[in-house]
Amino acid sequence: MFQRIKTIVLVASVLLLFQGCDSTPTVSDKTVKMDSFSPQNVAENVSAGSDRIYSAAYQDIESMYSDADAVVQGTVKSIGYSDTGGHPWTKLDFLVEESFKGDVGSNTEISIMEPYGYLRLKTYYDLTQKVYLPDAFTKEDVDDGKTVDLRFADAPETKVGDQYLFFLLASKPDMYEGKQVAPVPPSEVDYPSGSYGTVGVLMGKFQKTESGYERFNIYTSLKDGGDVSIQREYTEKEMLDTLNKLK
Repeated sequence: MFQRIKTIVLVASVLLLFQGCDSTPTVSDKTVKMDSFSPQNVAENVSAGSDRIYSAAYQDIESMYSDADAVVQGTVKSIGYSDTGGHPWTKLDFLVEESFKGDVGSNTEISIMEPYGYLRLKTYYDLTQKVYLPDAFTKEDVDDGKTVDLRFADAPETKVGDQYLFFLLASKPDMYEGKQVAPVPPSEVDYPSGSYGTVGVLMGKFQKTESGYERFNIYTSLKDGGDVSIQREYTEKEMLDTLNKLK
């Protein structure tokens, strides 16, 4: 009897030991909650491309790092779409796995807002309270619940599970003021409180690839009429060596 009790105590102790060794990190949820929807009944007679004009271009890692409030690397956990305020948003809920700058630590999930996405025609119609629509649409399109795709036609699609490195700005009314790169005219879009946007309006978004880091050339022109020309790819060594020196 004594031996059996001793064995039970030993087994219980081993189980407690394994439970105490659970190394799964606790994720701090700092994502933004929004009224999201799944794009359905997307109108086929409209396409969108980038016609953004910029004050300048970020040509090096150092200038992006200097302007950023946070520089983080991690994984896209979920993607949502919203047209809050009549503006199309793509919301990336992003798990930070490594932080190179700022107070966003590892194992923190944040929301990164991208100022494009889908717009429900009913949202547009209800906000404007107008009896007319753009020539491409009719009132029947509104009643049918159609959605307009306002993503950049030439931008690769971001997917859940993709790994990225972001140079981020914290949401605030003047988030682009005083930065090297800003939209022209200045953006009037209010980023949701607690969210983040990328420096240079997407110039600070790098996908992690087998060869290093790549950002996408979806930028069109500068305010002086010149074309936006940026270095699109960095090797892993180039990027990480530079970031670790700047930390």
